Amino acid sequence: MEPQQNLSHTHLFSAQQSRQLDRFAIRTLDMPGILLMKRAAWHAFQTTQNFYPAIDKFDILCGTGNNGGDGFALAQFARLQGKEVSIWLLGDTQKIQNDALTTFKEALALGIPVQPLSKYPSAANHDKERLIVDALFGTGLDRPLSAELQTLIHAINAKEFPIIALDTPSGLDSNSGRILGAAIKAQHTCSFITYKTGQFTLHGKDHCGQIHLFDLGLPDDAYRQNLSDSIGMHGLRYWRDRMPKPDSTHHKGRAGVDLLIGGNSQMEGALQIAASGSLHCGAGLVHIYSPHSGYLRDIPEVQCHAPDNSDLKTLIAKAGAIAIGPGLGQNDWARQSLQQLIENAYDKTLILDADALNLLAQKDDPEIAAIRKNLQQGHNEWILTPHPGEAARLLNCSVEDIQNDRGHAIRQLQQKYGGIIVLKGNGSLIFDGKQMELCPDGNPGMAVGGMGDLLSGIICALAAQSTDSFAAACLGVYLHANAGDRAAETFGLAGVTPSRMLESIGKLLD
Repeated sequence: MEPQQNLSHTHLFSAQQSRQLDRFAIRTLDMPGILLMKRAAWHAFQTTQNFYPAIDKFDILCGTGNNGGDGFALAQFARLQGKEVSIWLLGDTQKIQNDALTTFKEALALGIPVQPLSKYPSAANHDKERLIVDALFGTGLDRPLSAELQTLIHAINAKEFPIIALDTPSGLDSNSGRILGAAIKAQHTCSFITYKTGQFTLHGKDHCGQIHLFDLGLPDDAYRQNLSDSIGMHGLRYWRDRMPKPDSTHHKGRAGVDLLIGGNSQMEGALQIAASGSLHCGAGLVHIYSPHSGYLRDIPEVQCHAPDNSDLKTLIAKAGAIAIGPGLGQNDWARQSLQQLIENAYDKTLILDADALNLLAQKDDPEIAAIRKNLQQGHNEWILTPHPGEAARLLNCSVEDIQNDRGHAIRQLQQKYGGIIVLKGNGSLIFDGKQMELCPDGNPGMAVGGMGDLLSGIICALAAQSTDSFAAACLGVYLHANAGDRAAETFGLAGVTPSRMLESIGKLLD
């Protein structure tokens, strides 16, 4: 996803923040609520025509709130364009108020039939293809749906007719991407005023389909005044442009020196993948420190060092950035290497991944507790890159706790360990205690062994070349995700591997 100029396209907002922006537009910018509702409906109707112009039958599923008001207004536009339109209402008409009531009465005045959603026919009883518009809840839902509604939503999803959701698919938590019992699975989602965080994380992308943002005419100033606690989504180009550019005097010393620590017994491949990632991101020199370093002589550009003939402290002094964890293991050598690194690398950028994180999570070990204390109190330039399982161990909670509110989880991790946290997964998050970024790119094919090792090597190389560790972490995540998407386009989801992503990584940096 490439960046846009408008702030609405480069930031994600919570449901509460989106409502604040809506109120700001009405009260401060004097934009009538009914105008915003009609603009939302018009843009949504245009989306239906852009993607499904041949469908003449519209079933508009409406609630009694403002999301339903958007649906009532869309029903009018569809009827005026000659479509056969039916409104299927969830709830009592007496609950419809304010602007939604205005658009409801206008729909009735056009002769659009309104029937209870509970009587919505099964797919077998439909006489022809139709477009379903979901205007039931939008962003207003924050509790699990009743069993009856869950059954109804499952039945709607099973109809295999195209669905366009207004603002957010009903049943999807727009803050976290959780499924609140059941959720509409749309092919397109028309998001109004803001992108919502839950649309891009956890189950969001699966249920939103293609997301179309309509700012409804709000100026950049409105977003600028409401950016507090928003999440950036700036795109690959934005972060690439914030990295130093090589000039004609560039040499390997200026390109950064990486040190990668890991590759323990039977896990040498993890360090090989990390080293390859560093090399393909322009690292000037890549050193590896491993008890089985001879295995990596297959990569001639890498300088290999073994504990029996190399001094780790000396290697640390030479490096600009150091990654520890890929294939590290959790034996005595691994623990000693982590401890020695923390004690001697206060002026270096550290990337901790995999078993380095699992060692940190050992809460009953006094030596590990001392390492944790050193991290928390003395070092300002480390990057922790947990996947949800590692994050759960670091916070002593369940993976479900992490996934149900990834934004809260990454804030907890940063508060406990400091530094920069990269919480990997669908909608990877990067947070340094002040600014947070979400990467919407990537695909399920990347859920294979070695992906985290590749990311560690990428971030290590970028951190060695930049004084901005947050920018290096963000660019690393975007590079990794975009390379994965390119591999999926070429080889299919089942053919995505870290090795196949390497060539794309270098090209994406150009």
